[in-house]
Amino acid sequence: MPLAAIAGMGYVVVNSAPTPELAPQIARYTGIVLAVVAIIGALWVRLVMKKGLFEPGTPVIRTARSP
Repeated sequence: MPLAAIAGMGYVVVNSAPTPELAPQIARYTGIVLAVVAIIGALWVRLVMKKGLFEPGTPVIRTARSP
């Protein structure tokens, strides 16, 4: 399902230009915003969370408490 949402967002970005001349500019600005968000996310994981970008995390297992 997430891949369908990503594809839908891409479709909206590509087809959101009111004129064909604005389509490349809209795509460029969208790419710039996504790149900035990705860089901020990577820096957050590396510097604040102090984890590797592609190392697996430890799953949190929660157990039910007995009353």
